Amino acid sequence: MFKSDSSSAASRGKRRPSASAHHPGHVHRPLARAVFTTVAGLMATAAAAHGRLFHFDINHQSLSEALQTYAQVCGKDVIFTQSVVAGSPATSLVGDYTAQDALTHLLSGTQLTVKRSPTGALMILKGGASPAELSSDPPTASTGTAAGDPPAGDPPAGGSSMSADPAPQALPQPAASSPGAQHNSLAEVVVTGSLIASRSDTASSPLVTVGAGQIASVGQVSLDTALGQMPQFAAGQGQTEVGDVQGATGFQGGQSYADLRGLGAERTLVLLDGQRMVPTSPAGTVDLNTIPMALIKSVDVITGGASAVYGSDAIAGVVNFRLRQHFSGVQVSYQHGASTHGYGQEDSFSILMGGNFAHHKGNAVVDMEYNERGSVTGQQLSFFNSPQFARTVPFPPEGRFALGGVPVSAVNAVLAQYPGTTPLSGTGAYPGFIGVNNDGSIFTTGDAPNCVQNYRPTGQTLGLAISPNCQQIVAELGPYFAAQVPSRRYNLFAHVTYKLHDHMEAYGQINFMHSTAQDLQGGAFFNGNPKPLLVPLNNPFVQGNAALQSLIAAQTPQNSGPLVVEQWGTQFGPRIETFDYNDYQLTAGLKGAIGTTSLRWNVFGSYGQTDFNNYEANTINLPALETIMYGTANYLGGSGNSCVGYAWDPLGNHPLSKGCLEYVNGTAKNISVLSQKYFEGDITGTLWTLPEGKLKFALGAD
Repeated sequence: MFKSDSSSAASRGKRRPSASAHHPGHVHRPLARAVFTTVAGLMATAAAAHGRLFHFDINHQSLSEALQTYAQVCGKDVIFTQSVVAGSPATSLVGDYTAQDALTHLLSGTQLTVKRSPTGALMILKGGASPAELSSDPPTASTGTAAGDPPAGDPPAGGSSMSADPAPQALPQPAASSPGAQHNSLAEVVVTGSLIASRSDTASSPLVTVGAGQIASVGQVSLDTALGQMPQFAAGQGQTEVGDVQGATGFQGGQSYADLRGLGAERTLVLLDGQRMVPTSPAGTVDLNTIPMALIKSVDVITGGASAVYGSDAIAGVVNFRLRQHFSGVQVSYQHGASTHGYGQEDSFSILMGGNFAHHKGNAVVDMEYNERGSVTGQQLSFFNSPQFARTVPFPPEGRFALGGVPVSAVNAVLAQYPGTTPLSGTGAYPGFIGVNNDGSIFTTGDAPNCVQNYRPTGQTLGLAISPNCQQIVAELGPYFAAQVPSRRYNLFAHVTYKLHDHMEAYGQINFMHSTAQDLQGGAFFNGNPKPLLVPLNNPFVQGNAALQSLIAAQTPQNSGPLVVEQWGTQFGPRIETFDYNDYQLTAGLKGAIGTTSLRWNVFGSYGQTDFNNYEANTINLPALETIMYGTANYLGGSGNSCVGYAWDPLGNHPLSKGCLEYVNGTAKNISVLSQKYFEGDITGTLWTLPEGKLKFALGAD
């Protein structure tokens, strides 16, 4: 089925949007430039379509292509299948025709006819009523407001609104040849919700508008989870949804993003009332937590690639948040929620105040918000504890290391000393890994197809398991993931407007946010490269293990280098990362009209800054740890705790003393400041009114 809307507009130009409603906001580029853009829009009318002329330029096209062009030009819903139009000759239609005459010409000589459905769509059939038999122009189907379309009385950004199409007219239905034919013939199949005609269906950059009511109905305290309900957005758009400290180090933790098509938040442009916001990360992404949720009127989403109009940061699309203007009164709201089982509680509180002053020449709005979000860990969710969440690493807390050149027979001779073990299959050099239990005995792992032998873990380490094929000791990371990162946020937003005279208005705005978030994970990993745990062969804990010494002696050739241990360092404590943000943006400008013309102008300046502090607790100091491995540690803490010499046994899951934890563990701190200065001036309006609509332009410099 091919659908079209006569009120769609085509945009031209490269990096400046037109005044069309399809593109929220204005374009801002770091270098000053002027861009002239024209938009020829087809103006829908409320009058009946009878007798109206449309211009066609169809030159030797297939009938399928010609019917699609006809639907676009006339704004009709045309339904046909390729099997029906297959075999029809190519056709041409150049000039001005009514919709009825044009359709008659296109179908002449094809043995095809047209029938209008009860919804007003034109169905191309083999048989039925011919176009010439239609008493008037076939009307378009009436269009209701659907999810994703702008609600009535609330047009998309840019100020233009949808025109109502004429209501469908009843058509006489062809008589059935027999009662049986009435039951066997299929008149129409209507699919609701998937292909509902709207302005965005045929726009070069499809536009979807989400109202404030739809956002509020989701019941979330962050916008990423609200927008994530839409199929255009990636499911996990920020570390507020799924936190992994290994991927969140830096600016990401606790932030909320708009990630269209899953192409990355840095490829989605975020605007506030059509103006750029200060970035909250070096990649240029914008934290949606900076947007005042209580003031949101609607959200315009351009889901197609918009880089030709908005720049390279809009490859995935544009999200424009439109705020309520000229609010008067007081609005207090509170929201509380939690998961079905009671964890992950969320609380949101806001006070919105506004009013007019100076005899209604001015208006001021202040919004204060507090949002708090509890933690949900993978340990609380069955999915993260199931094989479906296949995120594991093959490093046990006791560590594992390779001993090249050790015969399988030598390993079997050691295993034979332990009850319950099975000799390893194979000959030649042992290809797997060796590890040492807390009692000094040897275990094997990673020797396919042989199973793990003699592994004796101590205590209950969350996520520690033997792989389903019994060949590996693995650390399952699911229980340590944060399915919801805990966060706390304060927002302050103020907006003031004042009408200087009938054609000029001054405005100012301040937007401030303070937020904190925390990510909790399991211990760090020594994965050999680039983070090895090197244990020299002369370490007394290596020298004092007879079973290990027998394997080292069996190496061919002999290796004098240190043991390169791969280990899950649970002994060093969990990794805790804290994210602290302070964001603010100040904007001031003038806007107005030029006389009684349609020309509108806007001049403004903006300054914004993001202060970011990132703390990473229990970060392992590898050089300090190396001094313990080589017996040269000499630490005395202020509290009297010490770590001297070979103060820790690295072979096995042995705890470190308080002094050694103080010596080895530290807190890394990252401090970053991002700032943005921005100035823009633009003018938009209508140049001429052409037979098919208004010729509009936008001219700007920034």
